[in-house]
Amino acid sequence: MRHQPHTLSRIGDFDPAKFTIYASCGQCAHSAPLDGDRVGQDVEVHTLPDRLRCAECGSRDCSIRIVFTGAGEFEYEER
Repeated sequence: MRHQPHTLSRIGDFDPAKFTIYASCGQCAHSAPLDGDRVGQDVEVHTLPDRLRCAECGSRDCSIRIVFTGAGEFEYEER
């Protein structure tokens, strides 16, 4: 049986312990993390920009950034 890759298309597909989804305004550069529970876990990620409005300036010129934060802590080794 062939393995099907897992796609990350819905908000709920992104583990909040490993990913942070940010909304960013193209007008005033305000940026804030999205609350997946408030937005809805079944919302398709590609539909988010059309649903957003900047909390600072009211612009609808918004985009999203998905940041992987699950690498954990690491320390540089002294040489």
